[in-house]
Amino acid sequence: MILFSRQLAVLEKVRHDSMQVSKKPIELISMDLSCQQSSNELFQRSEDCALDLEYLENNAGFGNFGNCPEFTSWKN
Repeated sequence: MILFSRQLAVLEKVRHDSMQVSKKPIELISMDLSCQQSSNELFQRSEDCALDLEYLENNAGFGNFGNCPEFTSWKN
């Protein structure tokens, strides 16, 4: 599992809490997916971790929703 957020401290707490339930490794990546270059960086870093990225969930809390191909502009 890869967790990503702009706030690394929050990720570290989530990983710590999750490790109490499951001992599966959790990679942490601090980044802001609202920046256009971040999606490429996230993909590359997931490749570097040798993980098969099956799902990507951005749980930012607000904003647009739907399938990514439906978004035609980074301004959305």
